[in-house]
Amino acid sequence: MALASAAAWAIGRDDARSSVEGTPPPPAEKAASALEDLPELRRAVAAGEIAPAELAALFAAGNAQGRFDDVASVAELALGTPTAVVAAAEAATEAAARAEERRTGEAPTEPPLSPTPTYAGLPAYIADARLHNEAGVAYYLLGRVADAHEHYLAALAADPAYDEPHVNLGVLYRRKGWYEKALAEYDRALELRPTNATTWYNRAVALLRLGRAEEATAALETSTRLDPKYRSPLYRLATLWYDLGDYETARDCAQRLLYLIGTDESASEEETARANEILTLAENRLAGRKAEPALTVEGTAATPPGR
Repeated sequence: MALASAAAWAIGRDDARSSVEGTPPPPAEKAASALEDLPELRRAVAAGEIAPAELAALFAAGNAQGRFDDVASVAELALGTPTAVVAAAEAATEAAARAEERRTGEAPTEPPLSPTPTYAGLPAYIADARLHNEAGVAYYLLGRVADAHEHYLAALAADPAYDEPHVNLGVLYRRKGWYEKALAEYDRALELRPTNATTWYNRAVALLRLGRAEEATAALETSTRLDPKYRSPLYRLATLWYDLGDYETARDCAQRLLYLIGTDESASEEETARANEILTLAENRLAGRKAEPALTVEGTAATPPGR
């Protein structure tokens, strides 16, 4: 991987994790079976036969499996069609009516049917914050940002003490380049649950974008202290310290990262290559050998921030 690409990865990515606290996801085979038979699942949801906590756990499992379309289709039935979808359908209906009027010169006697069916949702499900959060995760990962935003806000309206929607709002705002707004959401989440390593990591991403390197470093170190097996903050720390000229600390972070990668069979070759690259660069610098230019982490200071 080219150094420029490594630097972009180090700056431009944050982590969103769906969460159903207190409700462990069902076994993978149960979740897969439920999502495979979507007509039966939709029937059971429409009849209110599935408890909100169980449905939230199914949504979480579906998101983990990448079945975002399936989760979204059931979420629309349980929670209602998102406002953005309804607005788009209404706009399409109005456009069709105007086109018909231009074609015939007469106003239609009956309004055309909306091309998109809408669902009002069911009260027992609408009141569940975790269902809204999981639906938001599915919509976000489908690229339906407005729908995701609506459900994250609905999750907070249902449970103001739930931290995950704040984290996911921060991810959404960072994607739009609204770094101050993202940082504010991460801070709200940390007020509710200060031990969430993912939130500290995402906070560091926003801080780097804002050029606040010292605070970002502290946030990354807090993240990896809270979850020593969490690899994302370690990679960022390695690239950050390398760019700041602390090659020994960069090497140590890269070595820890490679150890963790080696204990995870699901780790990708790309992740291994990134870690090996920063390790090699740091070791070359420490040995006085010529190395490539620094990885240029956006917004860093000229000298390493205080430890």
